[in-house]
Amino acid sequence: MLNQLWRVLLVVVLDFFVLATLLMGLFSTAALSTVAHGASFTQVAVQTEHLPRVLKRDLPLLDRVLSLDDAQRSIVEMLLEDAESMGANHEALVALRDNLSAVLSDSQRAQLPEVWRVVFRERMESAGAIGGEAVDLGALARALMRGATAENLDAAVTAYRIELDPLLDARTKAEGGDAIALLRIRLSIRTVNDRALDTIAAAIPEAMAASFRSEALAKAYPSAFAPSAALSSLDRLLRELPTEELRALKTDAQQRYSEICARGVAAIRQRDAARADSVDALAVAEEAVANAERAYDEFERWLLKRTAESAAAEALVATEAGKSILAQNKALEQAIEKGSEHPWTDQRATLMRFDANGDGSIDEAEGSAALTAFSQTVGRRQHKKL
Repeated sequence: MLNQLWRVLLVVVLDFFVLATLLMGLFSTAALSTVAHGASFTQVAVQTEHLPRVLKRDLPLLDRVLSLDDAQRSIVEMLLEDAESMGANHEALVALRDNLSAVLSDSQRAQLPEVWRVVFRERMESAGAIGGEAVDLGALARALMRGATAENLDAAVTAYRIELDPLLDARTKAEGGDAIALLRIRLSIRTVNDRALDTIAAAIPEAMAASFRSEALAKAYPSAFAPSAALSSLDRLLRELPTEELRALKTDAQQRYSEICARGVAAIRQRDAARADSVDALAVAEEAVANAERAYDEFERWLLKRTAESAAAEALVATEAGKSILAQNKALEQAIEKGSEHPWTDQRATLMRFDANGDGSIDEAEGSAALTAFSQTVGRRQHKKL
Protein backbone atom coordinates (compact mmCIF):
# COMPACT_ATOMS: atom_id res chain seq x y z
CA MET A 1 0.00 0.00 0.00
CA LEU A 2 2.81 2.37 0.91
CA ASN A 3 4.61 1.64 -2.36
CA GLN A 4 1.43 2.35 -4.32
CA LEU A 5 0.99 5.68 -2.54
CA TRP A 6 4.58 6.61 -3.30
CA ARG A 7 4.07 5.77 -6.96
CA VAL A 8 0.92 7.93 -7.19
CA LEU A 9 2.66 10.90 -5.58
CA LEU A 10 5.71 10.36 -7.74
CA VAL A 11 3.68 10.28 -10.95
CA VAL A 12 1.95 13.55 -10.06
CA VAL A 13 5.22 15.32 -9.25
CA LEU A 14 7.10 13.98 -12.25
CA ASP A 15 4.28 14.62 -14.72
CA PHE A 16 4.23 18.26 -13.65
CA PHE A 17 8.01 18.55 -14.01
CA VAL A 18 8.11 16.90 -17.44
CA LEU A 19 5.18 18.99 -18.70
CA ALA A 20 6.89 22.21 -17.59
CA THR A 21 10.13 21.12 -19.26
CA LEU A 22 8.39 20.34 -22.55
CA LEU A 23 6.47 23.62 -22.56
CA MET A 24 9.67 25.60 -22.09
CA GLY A 25 11.33 23.55 -24.81
CA LEU A 26 8.58 24.30 -27.31
CA PHE A 27 9.50 27.99 -27.23
CA SER A 28 13.20 27.44 -27.80
CA THR A 29 14.79 27.86 -31.21
CA ALA A 30 16.19 24.33 -31.11
CA ALA A 31 12.79 22.82 -30.39
CA LEU A 32 11.09 24.81 -33.16
CA SER A 33 13.76 23.67 -35.60
CA THR A 34 13.25 20.07 -34.53
CA VAL A 35 9.48 20.22 -35.02
CA ALA A 36 9.93 21.84 -38.43
CA HIS A 37 12.04 18.92 -39.57
CA GLY A 38 9.69 16.31 -38.16
CA ALA A 39 12.24 14.96 -35.63
CA SER A 40 11.58 14.31 -31.95
CA PHE A 41 13.67 15.64 -29.06
CA THR A 42 14.83 12.15 -28.15
CA GLN A 43 15.98 11.42 -31.70
CA VAL A 44 18.23 14.49 -31.56
CA ALA A 45 19.44 13.49 -28.09
CA VAL A 46 20.58 10.10 -29.35
CA GLN A 47 23.13 11.86 -31.56
CA THR A 48 24.41 14.36 -29.01
CA GLU A 49 24.54 12.60 -25.62
CA HIS A 50 25.20 9.24 -24.05
CA LEU A 51 23.27 7.90 -21.08
CA PRO A 52 24.38 4.51 -19.73
CA ARG A 53 21.94 1.79 -18.81
CA VAL A 54 21.18 2.11 -15.09
CA LEU A 55 19.78 -0.89 -13.21
CA LYS A 56 18.25 -1.37 -9.78
CA ARG A 57 21.50 -2.98 -8.67
CA ASP A 58 23.16 0.42 -9.21
CA LEU A 59 21.19 1.99 -6.35
CA PRO A 60 24.11 1.73 -3.85
CA LEU A 61 26.30 3.53 -6.38
CA LEU A 62 23.76 6.34 -6.82
CA ASP A 63 23.35 6.51 -3.06
CA ARG A 64 27.12 6.83 -2.59
CA VAL A 65 27.64 9.53 -5.22
CA LEU A 66 24.47 11.53 -4.57
CA SER A 67 24.13 11.04 -0.76
CA LEU A 68 20.39 10.34 -1.02
CA ASP A 69 18.13 10.83 1.99
CA ASP A 70 15.60 8.14 2.99
CA ALA A 71 12.71 9.63 1.01
CA GLN A 72 14.83 10.14 -2.11
CA ARG A 73 16.23 6.61 -1.85
CA SER A 74 12.75 5.09 -1.93
CA ILE A 75 11.72 7.14 -4.94
CA VAL A 76 14.96 6.47 -6.81
CA GLU A 77 14.58 2.73 -6.19
CA MET A 78 11.14 2.77 -7.80
CA LEU A 79 12.40 4.85 -10.70
CA LEU A 80 15.16 2.33 -11.32
CA GLU A 81 12.69 -0.56 -11.18
CA ASP A 82 10.43 1.15 -13.73
CA ALA A 83 13.37 2.06 -16.02
CA GLU A 84 14.73 -1.48 -15.88
CA SER A 85 11.36 -2.91 -16.89
CA MET A 86 11.26 -0.57 -19.91
CA GLY A 87 14.61 -1.80 -21.24
CA ALA A 88 17.69 0.10 -22.37
CA ASN A 89 16.20 2.29 -25.11
CA HIS A 90 17.32 5.90 -25.15
CA GLU A 91 13.85 7.29 -24.49
CA ALA A 92 13.61 5.32 -21.23
CA LEU A 93 17.05 6.52 -20.14
CA VAL A 94 16.17 10.15 -20.89
CA ALA A 95 12.96 9.75 -18.87
CA LEU A 96 14.96 8.27 -15.99
CA ARG A 97 17.39 11.16 -16.11
CA ASP A 98 14.58 13.73 -16.10
CA ASN A 99 12.68 11.94 -13.33
CA LEU A 100 15.81 11.69 -11.19
CA SER A 101 16.44 15.39 -11.69
CA ALA A 102 12.95 16.13 -10.38
CA VAL A 103 13.64 14.56 -6.98
CA LEU A 104 17.22 15.78 -6.48
CA SER A 105 18.53 19.02 -5.04
CA ASP A 106 20.57 21.43 -7.17
CA SER A 107 23.85 20.15 -5.74
CA GLN A 108 22.81 16.54 -6.35
CA ARG A 109 21.77 17.28 -9.94
CA ALA A 110 25.25 18.70 -10.52
CA GLN A 111 26.63 15.23 -9.62
CA LEU A 112 24.52 13.34 -12.19
CA PRO A 113 27.26 13.45 -14.89
CA GLU A 114 29.59 11.76 -12.40
CA VAL A 115 26.92 9.10 -11.76
CA TRP A 116 26.71 8.34 -15.49
CA ARG A 117 30.50 8.10 -15.75
CA VAL A 118 30.82 5.73 -12.80
CA VAL A 119 27.91 3.53 -13.93
CA PHE A 120 29.37 3.13 -17.41
CA ARG A 121 32.91 2.51 -16.15
CA GLU A 122 31.78 -0.24 -13.78
CA ARG A 123 29.62 -1.82 -16.47
CA MET A 124 32.52 -1.70 -18.93
CA GLU A 125 35.26 -2.98 -16.65
CA SER A 126 33.56 -5.44 -14.30
CA ALA A 127 33.03 -8.23 -16.85
CA GLY A 128 36.24 -7.94 -18.87
CA ALA A 129 38.04 -11.23 -19.45
CA ILE A 130 40.46 -10.72 -22.35
CA GLY A 131 43.21 -8.20 -22.92
CA GLY A 132 41.99 -4.87 -24.27
CA GLU A 133 38.33 -5.49 -23.42
CA ALA A 134 37.82 -3.85 -20.04
CA VAL A 135 39.34 -0.36 -20.24
CA ASP A 136 37.03 2.67 -20.37
CA LEU A 137 39.10 4.89 -22.65
CA GLY A 138 36.76 7.83 -22.13
CA ALA A 139 37.30 7.80 -18.37
CA LEU A 140 41.05 7.45 -18.85
CA ALA A 141 41.24 10.39 -21.26
CA ARG A 142 39.21 12.64 -18.97
CA ALA A 143 41.34 11.67 -15.97
CA LEU A 144 44.48 12.68 -17.89
CA MET A 145 42.85 16.02 -18.79
CA ARG A 146 42.42 16.79 -15.05
CA GLY A 147 39.31 18.88 -15.60
CA ALA A 148 40.60 20.71 -18.68
CA THR A 149 38.41 20.76 -21.77
CA ALA A 150 39.16 19.71 -25.33
CA GLU A 151 36.94 20.75 -28.22
CA ASN A 152 36.35 17.31 -29.71
CA LEU A 153 36.80 15.04 -26.68
CA ASP A 154 33.16 14.95 -25.53
CA ALA A 155 31.94 14.08 -29.02
CA ALA A 156 34.58 11.35 -29.40
CA VAL A 157 33.76 9.80 -26.01
CA THR A 158 30.00 9.97 -26.65
CA ALA A 159 30.35 8.23 -30.02
CA TYR A 160 32.64 5.62 -28.45
CA ARG A 161 30.19 4.78 -25.66
CA ILE A 162 27.15 4.72 -27.92
CA GLU A 163 28.96 2.18 -30.12
CA LEU A 164 29.86 0.07 -27.08
CA ASP A 165 26.41 -0.01 -25.45
CA PRO A 166 24.81 -2.75 -27.62
CA LEU A 167 27.97 -4.86 -27.34
CA LEU A 168 27.93 -4.57 -23.54
CA ASP A 169 24.26 -5.61 -23.54
CA ALA A 170 25.10 -8.56 -25.78
CA ARG A 171 27.97 -9.56 -23.49
CA THR A 172 25.69 -9.58 -20.44
CA LYS A 173 23.09 -11.72 -22.25
CA ALA A 174 25.73 -14.17 -23.54
CA GLU A 175 27.34 -14.82 -20.14
CA GLY A 176 26.76 -18.40 -19.05
CA GLY A 177 25.92 -19.47 -22.60
CA ASP A 178 28.03 -20.53 -25.55
CA ALA A 179 31.67 -19.75 -24.75
CA ILE A 180 32.72 -19.11 -28.36
CA ALA A 181 29.80 -16.73 -28.97
CA LEU A 182 30.73 -14.83 -25.80
CA LEU A 183 34.38 -14.67 -26.86
CA ARG A 184 33.41 -13.19 -30.24
CA ILE A 185 31.45 -10.45 -28.46
CA ARG A 186 34.47 -9.75 -26.26
CA LEU A 187 36.66 -9.52 -29.36
CA SER A 188 34.19 -7.03 -30.88
CA ILE A 189 34.40 -4.89 -27.74
CA ARG A 190 38.18 -4.98 -27.96
CA THR A 191 38.04 -3.99 -31.64
CA VAL A 192 36.02 -0.90 -30.69
CA ASN A 193 38.57 -0.08 -27.99
CA ASP A 194 41.51 -0.53 -30.34
CA ARG A 195 39.90 1.78 -32.89
CA ALA A 196 38.85 4.34 -30.27
CA LEU A 197 42.44 4.53 -29.02
CA ASP A 198 43.28 6.52 -32.17
CA THR A 199 40.04 8.53 -32.23
CA ILE A 200 40.25 9.70 -28.62
CA ALA A 201 44.00 10.31 -28.80
CA ALA A 202 43.34 12.65 -31.72
CA ALA A 203 40.75 14.55 -29.65
CA ILE A 204 43.07 15.47 -26.76
CA PRO A 205 46.06 17.82 -26.79
CA GLU A 206 49.01 16.36 -28.67
CA ALA A 207 51.24 16.70 -25.60
CA MET A 208 48.97 14.26 -23.72
CA ALA A 209 48.31 11.82 -26.56
CA ALA A 210 51.46 9.74 -26.04
CA SER A 211 50.77 9.35 -22.32
CA PHE A 212 47.16 8.42 -23.07
CA ARG A 213 48.21 5.71 -25.51
CA SER A 214 50.85 4.21 -23.22
CA GLU A 215 48.58 4.23 -20.14
CA ALA A 216 45.67 2.75 -22.11
CA LEU A 217 47.79 -0.09 -23.48
CA ALA A 218 49.38 -0.79 -20.10
CA LYS A 219 45.92 -1.07 -18.51
CA ALA A 220 44.54 -3.11 -21.39
CA TYR A 221 47.46 -5.58 -21.56
CA PRO A 222 49.09 -5.62 -18.11
CA SER A 223 51.01 -8.87 -18.66
CA ALA A 224 52.68 -7.41 -21.77
CA PHE A 225 53.65 -4.18 -20.00
CA ALA A 226 54.79 -5.58 -16.65
CA PRO A 227 57.90 -3.74 -15.41
CA SER A 228 61.27 -5.13 -16.43
CA ALA A 229 63.39 -6.24 -13.46
CA ALA A 230 66.59 -5.49 -15.39
CA LEU A 231 65.40 -1.96 -16.27
CA SER A 232 64.49 -1.35 -12.63
CA SER A 233 67.98 -2.47 -11.57
CA LEU A 234 69.51 -0.10 -14.14
CA ASP A 235 67.39 2.77 -12.80
CA ARG A 236 68.62 2.13 -9.26
CA LEU A 237 72.21 2.02 -10.46
CA LEU A 238 71.82 5.31 -12.34
CA ARG A 239 70.77 7.04 -9.13
CA GLU A 240 74.07 5.99 -7.54
CA LEU A 241 76.28 6.01 -10.64
CA PRO A 242 74.93 8.53 -13.21
CA THR A 243 77.39 8.00 -16.07
CA GLU A 244 76.79 8.88 -19.71
CA GLU A 245 77.36 5.27 -20.77
CA LEU A 246 74.64 4.03 -18.42
CA ARG A 247 72.26 6.78 -19.54
CA ALA A 248 72.80 5.78 -23.18
CA LEU A 249 72.22 2.15 -22.25
CA LYS A 250 68.92 3.04 -20.57
CA THR A 251 67.71 4.93 -23.67
CA ASP A 252 68.56 1.97 -25.88
CA ALA A 253 67.02 -0.53 -23.44
CA GLN A 254 63.76 1.41 -23.10
CA GLN A 255 63.36 1.51 -26.89
CA ARG A 256 64.01 -2.22 -27.15
CA TYR A 257 61.61 -3.02 -24.33
CA SER A 258 58.85 -0.90 -25.89
CA GLU A 259 59.20 -2.89 -29.11
CA ILE A 260 59.06 -6.18 -27.20
CA CYS A 261 55.93 -5.02 -25.34
CA ALA A 262 54.26 -4.18 -28.66
CA ARG A 263 55.16 -7.67 -29.84
CA GLY A 264 53.62 -9.09 -26.67
CA VAL A 265 50.37 -7.19 -27.26
CA ALA A 266 50.19 -8.50 -30.84
CA ALA A 267 50.73 -12.07 -29.61
CA ILE A 268 47.98 -11.75 -26.99
CA ARG A 269 45.56 -10.38 -29.57
CA GLN A 270 46.43 -13.20 -31.98
CA ARG A 271 45.91 -15.86 -29.32
CA ASP A 272 42.52 -14.51 -28.22
CA ALA A 273 41.27 -14.28 -31.80
CA ALA A 274 42.53 -17.81 -32.55
CA ARG A 275 40.50 -19.24 -29.66
CA ALA A 276 37.39 -18.35 -31.63
CA ASP A 277 38.85 -19.69 -34.88
CA SER A 278 40.38 -23.17 -35.17
CA VAL A 279 42.82 -25.58 -33.54
CA ASP A 280 45.42 -24.85 -36.22
CA ALA A 281 45.10 -21.09 -35.76
CA LEU A 282 45.46 -21.51 -32.01
CA ALA A 283 48.62 -23.59 -32.42
CA VAL A 284 50.18 -20.86 -34.58
CA ALA A 285 49.12 -18.20 -32.07
CA GLU A 286 50.53 -20.12 -29.12
CA GLU A 287 53.87 -20.32 -30.92
CA ALA A 288 53.77 -16.54 -31.44
CA VAL A 289 53.10 -16.11 -27.71
CA ALA A 290 55.99 -18.45 -26.82
CA ASN A 291 58.33 -16.51 -29.12
CA ALA A 292 57.26 -13.22 -27.53
CA GLU A 293 57.81 -14.64 -24.04
CA ARG A 294 61.32 -15.73 -25.04
CA ALA A 295 62.01 -12.20 -26.30
CA TYR A 296 61.22 -10.79 -22.85
CA ASP A 297 63.55 -13.33 -21.17
CA GLU A 298 66.34 -12.67 -23.67
CA PHE A 299 65.98 -8.92 -23.05
CA GLU A 300 66.38 -9.42 -19.28
CA ARG A 301 69.55 -11.46 -19.77
CA TRP A 302 70.94 -9.03 -22.35
CA LEU A 303 70.36 -5.93 -20.24
CA LEU A 304 71.69 -7.49 -17.05
CA LYS A 305 74.90 -8.48 -18.82
CA ARG A 306 75.27 -5.10 -20.61
CA THR A 307 74.70 -3.21 -17.35
CA ALA A 308 77.43 -5.23 -15.63
CA GLU A 309 79.78 -4.46 -18.54
CA SER A 310 78.96 -0.73 -18.77
CA ALA A 311 80.97 0.32 -15.72
CA ALA A 312 84.21 -0.78 -14.08
CA ALA A 313 83.83 -3.53 -11.49
CA GLU A 314 85.34 -1.20 -8.85
CA ALA A 315 82.68 1.44 -9.55
CA LEU A 316 79.89 -1.13 -9.40
CA VAL A 317 81.11 -2.67 -6.14
CA ALA A 318 81.07 0.81 -4.59
CA THR A 319 77.27 0.99 -4.99
CA GLU A 320 74.51 -1.19 -3.53
CA ALA A 321 72.73 -1.46 -6.87
CA GLY A 322 75.99 -2.33 -8.62
CA LYS A 323 76.79 -5.12 -6.17
CA SER A 324 73.33 -6.58 -6.70
CA ILE A 325 73.74 -6.46 -10.50
CA LEU A 326 77.13 -8.16 -10.36
CA ALA A 327 75.69 -10.92 -8.14
CA GLN A 328 72.72 -11.44 -10.47
CA ASN A 329 74.95 -11.53 -13.52
CA LYS A 330 77.28 -14.10 -11.92
CA ALA A 331 74.31 -16.30 -10.99
CA LEU A 332 73.05 -16.05 -14.57
CA GLU A 333 76.44 -17.09 -15.99
CA GLN A 334 76.57 -20.07 -13.65
CA ALA A 335 73.03 -21.06 -14.60
CA ILE A 336 73.96 -20.99 -18.29
CA GLU A 337 77.04 -23.13 -17.60
CA LYS A 338 74.89 -25.70 -15.80
CA GLY A 339 72.31 -25.67 -18.57
CA SER A 340 69.46 -24.29 -16.49
CA GLU A 341 68.80 -21.73 -19.22
CA HIS A 342 68.45 -24.45 -21.83
CA PRO A 343 65.21 -24.10 -23.90
CA TRP A 344 63.68 -27.47 -23.02
CA THR A 345 60.64 -26.93 -25.26
CA ASP A 346 62.95 -26.65 -28.27
CA GLN A 347 63.47 -30.26 -29.45
CA ARG A 348 66.15 -29.35 -31.97
CA ALA A 349 68.22 -27.46 -29.38
CA THR A 350 67.87 -30.36 -26.96
CA LEU A 351 68.97 -32.86 -29.59
CA MET A 352 72.00 -30.77 -30.56
CA ARG A 353 73.06 -30.45 -26.93
CA PHE A 354 72.69 -34.08 -25.80
CA ASP A 355 73.26 -36.09 -29.02
CA ALA A 356 76.87 -36.92 -28.10
CA ASN A 357 77.44 -39.51 -30.84
CA GLY A 358 75.80 -37.40 -33.55
CA ASP A 359 73.42 -40.10 -34.78
CA GLY A 360 70.45 -37.73 -34.82
CA SER A 361 68.64 -39.28 -31.84
CA ILE A 362 68.83 -39.46 -28.06
CA ASP A 363 69.89 -42.92 -26.85
CA GLU A 364 69.55 -44.25 -23.30
CA ALA A 365 72.79 -42.80 -21.97
CA GLU A 366 72.17 -39.45 -23.64
CA GLY A 367 68.60 -39.44 -22.34
CA SER A 368 69.88 -40.02 -18.81
CA ALA A 369 72.20 -37.03 -19.14
CA ALA A 370 69.32 -34.89 -20.45
CA LEU A 371 67.07 -35.91 -17.54
CA THR A 372 69.80 -35.09 -15.04
CA ALA A 373 70.28 -31.64 -16.57
CA PHE A 374 66.53 -31.08 -16.64
CA SER A 375 66.17 -32.02 -12.95
CA GLN A 376 68.78 -29.40 -12.05
CA THR A 377 66.50 -26.69 -13.47
CA VAL A 378 63.75 -27.30 -10.89
CA GLY A 379 63.32 -24.23 -8.73
CA ARG A 380 64.89 -21.83 -11.21
CA ARG A 381 63.27 -18.45 -11.75
CA GLN A 382 59.90 -18.16 -13.46
CA HIS A 383 60.00 -16.95 -17.03
CA LYS A 384 57.76 -14.31 -18.57
CA LYS A 385 54.15 -15.41 -19.11
CA LEU A 386 51.69 -13.52 -21.31
